[in-house]
Amino acid sequence: MSISESGISFPEELEFEYGILNMKAWWSSSGKSRSYHVSREFTPAGSARASNIPFINAKFKMLVWHDGSGFVSAPAVRILSEPYKDVVFLFLTEKGKVDANETLVLSTDNDSAQVIVKGVEGNITGRVYSTLNKARKVRITISAPESTYEIPIAEGDNFEFSYRMLPEENIIIAGGYKVIDPRVIKRKLGKRYVVMGHGEFILKGTLDLPFRRDVSESMGFTVTLEEKDEWGF
Repeated sequence: MSISESGISFPEELEFEYGILNMKAWWSSSGKSRSYHVSREFTPAGSARASNIPFINAKFKMLVWHDGSGFVSAPAVRILSEPYKDVVFLFLTEKGKVDANETLVLSTDNDSAQVIVKGVEGNITGRVYSTLNKARKVRITISAPESTYEIPIAEGDNFEFSYRMLPEENIIIAGGYKVIDPRVIKRKLGKRYVVMGHGEFILKGTLDLPFRRDVSESMGFTVTLEEKDEWGF
């Protein structure tokens, strides 16, 4: 096969179905051993027969912790024909825009911080102004309503931050249906943590206080696909 910016081409026509692949991953412990578990659900939106699969510009979302726990939801194509049966392709589009414009105020009797947050194209950006006496630092994290994990993106006292919520370019990920999982995707993206995609996210600012409970404030922000979802078939 060959891959280009427009999609994937095969030397012959294939039967395939296209839709959304949802995966969740977690670890369980039994005595001294730990096991990695993955649940997968492919929800088809249609099927086709062709020798070309166009790149799918549709919404995706993922959040993966450093150990591979987390979730991935992405547009996907699942091949039905031999010899490629059950090979899946996931499509991560670079298209989208971050909608955010808010200020978080963190304060105690001894420490204060202001976090000014804005969306700039595909990035969530901000500026932190703080006066710290007892607090060690200000932490910035991003999470999603679907997960309890908070992904660290920046920390310090007075600093700027910018985190891209979408890929720098269109990405196609290929793998066997029973093999591909959030841990593999994180590794192939070359990241320790992954949080990206479209939909609702949560940014949190935290005063890191020694010997007492941290002080935090949160805000929601949205990443939207600038154009209508397009399956292309």
